[in-house]
Parts: sequence; structure tokens; C-alpha cells
Amino acid sequence: MKNKKHILDVDFSSISRVLLRVDFNIPIDKSKNEISDDSRILATIPTIKYLLKQGCSVLICSHFGRPKGSYVDEYKLDIVSSKLSELLEQDITQLDQCVGIEVEKFSKNMKSGEIAFLQNLRFHPGEESNDSEFAEELSKLADLCVNDAFGVSHRNHASIDKISNYIPIVSGFLLKQEIDVFSSVLKIPARPLVAIFGGAKVSDKLKVIESLSAVVDVMIIGGAMSAPFLILEGFEIGDSFIEEGAVDSVKKIMDSISNNHCQIILPDDFIVSDSFSENSNIQIVDKDDIPLGWRIMDIGPKSVKKFTKHFVTSKTVIWNGPMGVFEWEKFSSGTKFLAEKIASLNQCISIAGGGSTVEAIGFFGLSDQISHISTGGGASISFLEGSTLPGIKSLVDN
Repeated sequence: MKNKKHILDVDFSSISRVLLRVDFNIPIDKSKNEISDDSRILATIPTIKYLLKQGCSVLICSHFGRPKGSYVDEYKLDIVSSKLSELLEQDITQLDQCVGIEVEKFSKNMKSGEIAFLQNLRFHPGEESNDSEFAEELSKLADLCVNDAFGVSHRNHASIDKISNYIPIVSGFLLKQEIDVFSSVLKIPARPLVAIFGGAKVSDKLKVIESLSAVVDVMIIGGAMSAPFLILEGFEIGDSFIEEGAVDSVKKIMDSISNNHCQIILPDDFIVSDSFSENSNIQIVDKDDIPLGWRIMDIGPKSVKKFTKHFVTSKTVIWNGPMGVFEWEKFSSGTKFLAEKIASLNQCISIAGGGSTVEAIGFFGLSDQISHISTGGGASISFLEGSTLPGIKSLVDN
């Protein structure tokens, strides 16, 4: 980040209005009509407070859900702006649009220290299509844009990328922290460095597995995504989920990383079920004894012991993806035991990313015991792959 500008590098003497891009695409409990996890909101508050302290008026913009370029009441940001107002103990004006003559007029009349919340960016098709005209309309609302939306900084969207053609963009505190954490893992990690990958889809993580195999000392692959790796070793996986073409893709990756020093660790046993259901019949079986008609739902106790022994000596642990369907109690033990072990490591830097991983850590009440919980799943994977993120590329050079 030394070659990109951060808000601490900015002289605010000539800046009165700031457009702050955040990622408040957060879970809502529809039965109660309330926010079930406000961690992403809390993570941006230091940036908001700093901008207010500089005497700026702040226009906050975010996406929410997938309204597909249409105005959908279900995806209005009013509930989010109300929560932010409560947390800041300050009035916030919720606007009904994010661009247009009325919004531009409102922005020009804002006073120092005032906050307004634009309506959902994805109500306009120009946001996701990275449309220049839409980006230019957004740029008219401020003198400076601050990007604190790491979670979507891997997207070529107008408020992340194309807007930089019309207004300077710098990073906020959250974006800088995310970049610094992941940069240190890739460049100067404390070793031994262990990476853990789980979840169902191996296709989402093939590139990062290939890239990190040249960096990490141990790579643990669990969850349903271990199935194609097991098939390559000659094991039957019953009716376990596997993506089309996954075995061939994994074989290519394994061949390409065969000369790297990284040790690949796979599960030795699983909790399997006779259907994908919370009320299914279950049994614990070794990896060479998965019955026909049964499917992998979690890792077993032998695998937990095998995996966690690598944590004891580790100095850095990166975790992305749960070990099983943790939302259902009978398939939660693998993820829970790994989370508890990682949380207990005192002399280790622990980094967790990915929506399901973060959700699981919160589910087990361990969020405050992890060194860094990333606000970006896809963005963190893209960064670790070595990809250039549009949201970083678009920042002003320092």
C-alpha cells in the first residue's frame, strides 16, 4: 500500500464532500426485520469518524442484495442507514436515489459533519456493468472518493473502478488494513504458515490453491471440496457432492504444484449421511469406507486430530471455508473444533475469510479470538491468488 494513497495522506483543507464506498451487504433476519450481523458496519466506523473530524460532509454508498438493476423495496438500504445512525449516535439522511439532479443538489447543500446515505447502487444497471455515465454521475456528488469496501474490490463495478476516471480515490482504514494483512502473508509471513480450505465447491479455490502452494508450508483441504482429491487417490465417495470436471481440474493443479515444498493434508474420516437433511441418518466412516448412497457432510474425529496437530507449531493460519454443514448441529463438530483450536493459539496470527467461515466463527462465539476476520470472501481469495484487484488498482498513486 506504500504506492497507493490512504486517507492519512490526504490534505482535506480543500475537500468538503466525500463519497465513501462501503460494503454493507449484510445479513438481515427477515422474520424480525433486523440486522443479524453488523460487523461490516462497525468495521467502517473509524473511517467515517476520521472524515467527520476533518470537517467533511460524508455521502455513504453501498450495494445490497441482488436487485438486478431495478428498484426493489426489499433491497432498500433504510434499515442499514438506521443501524449506522444508532451506532454513531448521529442523524443520517437516507436518500431515495443514488444519482440524479436532486441527489446532486442535496450533496452541494450538505454542511460540515453531516452524513447522508445514498440508495442501493445496484438499483442502477450501470453499477454492475461498470458504466462510465453512471460512474460520472456518482463522481459529481463529492470532491473525493474513499474506498472502504474490500468485500467488492475484486469487482469491476462503476463505484469501485470506472469512477476513478472522474474523481480521485483513496483507501479508508478498513481497506488498508485488509491489504496490509494479506500482503504480509504473501511477502513476509511468520512461519510455519498453514492454509485451511473447506466448503463445497473446489472450483472457487483452485487458483488460490495453486498460488499459495508456493507460499505456505502446509495446506489442509477439508469439507466436501476434498472429494475430488480423494477420487484422485483412488477412493470412492458415495453420493457426495462433486462438481462436473472437478477431478480433471484438481489433477491439473496437483501436477502443477508437485514440485512445491507445500505439504497437502486431506481428511482420514468423515461424518456421512444418507440424505442432505438435518434429520438424516449418520455414521462416522474412514475415507476408504464411504458407503454407496451416503454423502460427506463433515470431517470426522480422526481428521480433526490430524488437522489440528499442525496448528500447534504454526505461526500463521489462513482459513477459508467450513469443514461441514455447520448450521446443522450433527454436522458442526469438525468446523467447531477447528475454530476453537485456531482461536486458542496465542503465539499465532490467525486470519479468516469467506462468508461461511466468518459466519461459523460468529456462530460459535469466537469472533473476538481471531487475529483478523476479513470482510471479503471473494476479494481475499482473489488477492491471495495474486490477482490485481480493481478496487486497489483504481486508488490514486502515492
